[in-house]
This record gives sequence, structure tokens and C-alpha cells, in this order.
Amino acid sequence: MTYGTLPSRFLNAIDSSPNPRAQMFRHPDSTWESIASTELLRRVSGLSMVLVELGVKPGDRVALFAANRPSGTPPTSPSTAPAASPFPSISTIA
Repeated sequence: MTYGTLPSRFLNAIDSSPNPRAQMFRHPDSTWESIASTELLRRVSGLSMVLVELGVKPGDRVALFAANRPSGTPPTSPSTAPAASPFPSISTIA
């Protein structure tokens, strides 16, 4: 059985199950905000294009440093750098 690549599974999930609340996060004032799957795909695709423009190629390893907030999610999404290997660097930012 083949499962496909993470980028293909990510794209298939957005195509087959669009969701207006694909990502939810809470603001410091305890209000919630949602990000639709189409917006999440737009953000991830934009970062992917930038990495390709910077010369990231299949097989390259990419170190990621991202805060734990919605703007930090696209770098850790599976289709960030198609064919590159994400290498997350988890840190707490005070």
C-alpha cells in the first residue's frame, strides 16, 4: 500500500475536505480566530515558492525556526519545501 508524500496528502486533504476552520488559535485576550484551509494553503504555497527561489532543491535539508503561533505554522506544514526535508528547531521564545 502506498500512502503518497506528505505534500500530496496535504493537498489532497485540502481539496477533498475544505474547512473554514482548518486552524484555530487563541489570542491573549482569549478570543478565538480561525484560518480556512484555502488561506493555509495560500500561506504554505507562498513560503514554498520563496524557498525554491532561494535555491532549495530536492534532497536539501531545511532548518526551521518558528514561533508557536499561526504565522509559524506554514514553515512546519508538509508542503513547505516539496522534496526538501524539514528539520524543525523547537524553541520557546519569551
